[in-house]
Amino acid sequence: MHNGAVHEGHGAVMTPTAIGDDLLNTGKPRGKTFRNAAIIFAVLTLLGVVGFALRVLDVIDTGLHNTPVWGYHAALFSFILTAAQGAPMVAIAPRMVKAHWQRSVSRIAELFGLIGVASFVIYLPLAWILPSMEDGRRTLWFYGDVQMPAHMPEVMTSLSLLALTVCGLALLWTSAIPDFAMLRDRTSGSKQRWFAWLARGWIGSTRQWNWQKHRLGILGAFYFMMLVTTHFSYSVDFAMTLVPGWIDALYPITHAHNSLQAGVAITLIAMFVLHRFGGYKSYITLDQFWGLGKILFALSLLWFWFWFSSFIIFWFGAKPNEEAILDLLFVGPYLPIFFVVFIFAFLVPMWSMI
Repeated sequence: MHNGAVHEGHGAVMTPTAIGDDLLNTGKPRGKTFRNAAIIFAVLTLLGVVGFALRVLDVIDTGLHNTPVWGYHAALFSFILTAAQGAPMVAIAPRMVKAHWQRSVSRIAELFGLIGVASFVIYLPLAWILPSMEDGRRTLWFYGDVQMPAHMPEVMTSLSLLALTVCGLALLWTSAIPDFAMLRDRTSGSKQRWFAWLARGWIGSTRQWNWQKHRLGILGAFYFMMLVTTHFSYSVDFAMTLVPGWIDALYPITHAHNSLQAGVAITLIAMFVLHRFGGYKSYITLDQFWGLGKILFALSLLWFWFWFSSFIIFWFGAKPNEEAILDLLFVGPYLPIFFVVFIFAFLVPMWSMI
């Protein structure tokens, strides 16, 4: 969309004002289905919060002796970090190359930046229970006689995740300033005051549009850097160094690539839901699905390249520690998970995109 959108069923081009009115009307929650879905997800969220609080209280009462019970919690955080916090790149990357097909889905991707707040809260207990280097835990950061704080790796991961979350929120707010201004001009009372504060005096001048364009470029670059940094730090200290003999120079960047792939996939799912059930068929069309589908196809091929490049080193190296890693990750207890990941991260998206 440049200056308007074409309504489904006829060729009339809508004016910017008409688009704003139509989006506001479409975005209003209504219907029994929406209400029931909101109630179900609210209950599930509440149960998750209660479970999280009980687990934290149990640690406070009994200490950190039973760390394996946090395995599901760590897996949940890994999924949120990989999928949800990778989604804003769907808005960032096409914007950097001046693509226009992504404009109507940019907000869908940017809204996933809000999940960073919950992600950071979920992460905090993991930093607490991670074994200290004083207990003999391996780490990529320090070797030999260098004396560093025992929890420095967790601090580095925490800071990078916090920076990623702040960048995501700033990216969403900067992109949504014109929308807040539109809501400011269409509401009254306390809502208008909130929207006016968020709009920061936006009137749509050329200078303001240039300011927004440059800030989005800067924030997007920082978000990408912090995404890679966070995945590097987290994958090393919360996965690879906890498994004796696991040495893989490609694993951290593989973890970051998986975030890009999962971010595209979860954005496609959100687009389908909004297209099918949200009333946005006039704005989310085949162009958006086609554009992201090609990106997902490329990322699926790249997933195989990363996996095979690591696997072939262990396979042909055949050292005892490398054979042990193969037995653990591809043959032993993780065999069912490996097959599920191989099918749904490579085979299904690759062939469906073809």
